[in-house]
Amino acid sequence: MVRFGEPDFGTLMSCKVLSTTQIEVAIPKYTKPDILQVEVSMNGRDFTNDHVTYGFYDAFVLDVQPKLISKRGGTKMNIKGFGFVDSGAEIWSKFGSKT
Repeated sequence: MVRFGEPDFGTLMSCKVLSTTQIEVAIPKYTKPDILQVEVSMNGRDFTNDHVTYGFYDAFVLDVQPKLISKRGGTKMNIKGFGFVDSGAEIWSKFGSKT
C-alpha cells in the first residue's frame, strides 16, 4: 500500500511491486494544489517515514525544448511554464514505456 498525506487522513492506494527497489502506483485524484507525504507499507500497517513528497499542481506548459526526442528515452528536456512544484529534486517524466 502507498499512503498519500497524513497518517490519519491520507489516501491509501494499492501498488504493484516491480522489484526489490521499485513499485508502481496510480496517483490519486486530488482537488487542490498541495504537496503531500508519500509513505509505503508492505503489510498495510507499518509505513515508511522517509519524508518523500509528491506535489499536486496543475502546471501550465509554455514551451518544451528540444522539440524532438529519442524514442529510446533518456533525453534531457527543458520545460518552461508556471505552476510547477519546487521539490528541490530532478524531475523525471514518462512517455509511453520510456522514462
